[in-house]
Amino acid sequence: MTSVFGDYEWPIYIVTSIYSILTVSGIFLNSLIVIATLQTKSLHNPCNVLIAFCAFCDILHQTLPIFGISAGSFGILSIGIDRCLSAFLFIILYTIFQYYIMFAYTVDQPVICIPPEAFYGTAKSIWSISSCLVYLAAVLIYSAVWIVLKRQQDMASMAKIFRSLFIIMVVVVLGWMFTMGGVMIASIILHLEGMKMYFLHESVGLFVNTSLVVNYIVYYKTSSEYRSAFQKQMRKAANIFGIVLFPSSREDNLS
Repeated sequence: MTSVFGDYEWPIYIVTSIYSILTVSGIFLNSLIVIATLQTKSLHNPCNVLIAFCAFCDILHQTLPIFGISAGSFGILSIGIDRCLSAFLFIILYTIFQYYIMFAYTVDQPVICIPPEAFYGTAKSIWSISSCLVYLAAVLIYSAVWIVLKRQQDMASMAKIFRSLFIIMVVVVLGWMFTMGGVMIASIILHLEGMKMYFLHESVGLFVNTSLVVNYIVYYKTSSEYRSAFQKQMRKAANIFGIVLFPSSREDNLS
């Protein structure tokens, strides 16, 4: 029996396997960020709570894509705008807007089962433009805040955590730029359709999904607070098997 994927059968299997690895890794590592935030008192401030919320949205990106994509993208922007000024309200309103345009322009026809195809026609254009504007605004705001923090010596501690956020923002934006750029080139310039378009969607989508996995690594490498919380998690997991990974800190012994 001829495969529905035709000549793209094995390439699609390979890409799907990579997606599966990224999905499992993304859910696991972002779950550790959420758990570390819940368990560590020093991470209970508004900024770290928003970081945990973005990690939670990245988990949903792998399981409930449209909500995760919409809430996560605006979550990145909200951290840059302000860490405590009704940030969650903006996220909720933006996510509701995305769902509205998705259902308002719904058509009764089968589509490829990938997140962008939930939007059709005008809705896809609105979604693409609004997503680009959100990330562009995030780049501008993060850059402005970074310049201010670098100039003010008395905000060194804030600069450290913001450096982590800035790196993650750059990785996420680059992932979306490569993905959206590939889709636009394929549809507008190359005019790809059918299975060719599906395979390209699957391939360029790897950039976005890869960016969802790096959060944990960036926070571990650049933030002493998160590194301490993550090492505490590792010690607890290793103790189950009688393995010693890191020497316990005084804070851990008191907790």
